[in-house]
Amino acid sequence: MVSLSKQTNYRVHFLVFDKLRLTATFMEQQKNNPLHGITLQSILEYLVELYGWEELAARVSINSFIKNPSINSSLKFLRTTPWARKKVEDFYLFTLREKRRNKDK
Repeated sequence: MVSLSKQTNYRVHFLVFDKLRLTATFMEQQKNNPLHGITLQSILEYLVELYGWEELAARVSINSFIKNPSINSSLKFLRTTPWARKKVEDFYLFTLREKRRNKDK
C-alpha cells in the first residue's frame, strides 16, 4: 500500500511534468509568431513615438486615433475591437519590416 504522502508526491511530479510539457508545446506553437510577448500597450507606444497621433491616424484609420487620442482610450478601444487591433498589429509588423529593409540597404 502506498502512503498518502507518496501518492501526493507522485501527483505533484506528474503535474510539474505536464505543466512543463504544456509550456514547451505552447512555446513550440508560438515560435513563428512575431507578436509573441509584445503587449498591445508597447506596440501602441512605439507607433505613437515613431509617427505621432496625426500620422498614425492617417495611416491606420481608427477614430480613437483621430478624436482626442490617448494611450488609455486607444487601448480600451483596441482591446474590445478585434478588427481594429488587427489593423494596428499589422501596421506594427509592416513598420518593423520596413525598418529592417531600410537598415539592410
